[in-house]
Amino acid sequence: MADGASSDITLYVALISAGSALLGTVGGGLISFLTTYHLKKKEWQQGQVIKEIEKREKLYADFMAQCAHTILKKLDTSGDLAENFSMLSSLVAQVQLHATERVSQAGEQLAQKVLDLAKIETRKSTTSEKGYDHFHNKFCAACRDELRNLRKSGKIPH
Repeated sequence: MADGASSDITLYVALISAGSALLGTVGGGLISFLTTYHLKKKEWQQGQVIKEIEKREKLYADFMAQCAHTILKKLDTSGDLAENFSMLSSLVAQVQLHATERVSQAGEQLAQKVLDLAKIETRKSTTSEKGYDHFHNKFCAACRDELRNLRKSGKIPH
């Protein structure tokens, strides 16, 4: 009987060793999988943030260029203002879709100032006399803050 008890203990020790090895392997594999999943998810999110930053930078630059172009067209009597207003309206809509509330409001104010300046009959007035610089700087500051916060947080605001 002592011999049978000894072989039972040996069997239990072997089973416990095999079970521990199996649990260690499964646990290690699970931890490895979860770590890889988490890292890949963060990597993908960071890629999305970078794409969003690039998209917004281009949009904001296009918007500011169109504002300046519209004012310059007003100074040039041969230019077609309707086409410029249409392009500016399109860019305002895109800014409203993609930007935070602060950037969107600053963009609307800048566009309104551009439209107001374009309606002025006298071509002698400068943009700074009519407040364009104030609205342009306000829009630029809002864009810079938004893009800085986007880079810092790594999260796309909705």
